[in-house]
Amino acid sequence: MTFEEIVPMTTRSRLPLPRALKMPLRDILRGVATAADVTEEVLEPATALLPGAVQTPFRSALAAFEQAGSRAVTPTIDASDIAVAKDYLKGVDQSRNALETFVSVLAFVWERALSRHGNHQLLFSETVAAASLAVGAGGDDKTSYARAAAILTRLKKANAASRVPGTPVALSEEEGVYVDKTWLSASVWLLSERAPNLTDDIRLLELAMALTEALENDVIIAMADEVLLIETMQSLAEHL
Repeated sequence: MTFEEIVPMTTRSRLPLPRALKMPLRDILRGVATAADVTEEVLEPATALLPGAVQTPFRSALAAFEQAGSRAVTPTIDASDIAVAKDYLKGVDQSRNALETFVSVLAFVWERALSRHGNHQLLFSETVAAASLAVGAGGDDKTSYARAAAILTRLKKANAASRVPGTPVALSEEEGVYVDKTWLSASVWLLSERAPNLTDDIRLLELAMALTEALENDVIIAMADEVLLIETMQSLAEHL
């Protein structure tokens, strides 16, 4: 059964990323990270494939991706950690080691998000996150995207990221959206195809963050609807 058969067109149309965009965004943007001079004419062929409503957010993503290339990358994780975290998210490896590696990668993503928007008092607890997922995030009957959505929901309910992680301290609307975008970015990044090297993979994380920021309204809607969250996650991961 195809993705189009599983998810009705009326549902998919709520996310303004066209299925007609056959080339992954990473290929469109491959030269952006290294080019010193990116002009509107260079970007226009890719941008023209998008509907008008998403062209401006897409250009914002391009700008964020380009800026990421000039940032110093000092990762505390390596390519093998990312691979293990992806396997855990997809349900391929549900061992304790995979869980702990996944949580460590989440901590890395959280720090990267802070480097972009560090103007809040939220903390991420690896201990709370690991404890919330220790009882299992989903059975073998779940698809990779459904399992990832379940993990996001589990982290959110456990308040793994909060002013006081693990406690029922309510977040403001803005803080809640920030946390949702961060976890969705992490999931989209891990579920996408891996880049050939760590530096490019971190750039892809930056692009995933830029996309979730550009599509913030869609993220807010998706986080309140499990079916739409799964569809949104799959669409973004495939386009990345």
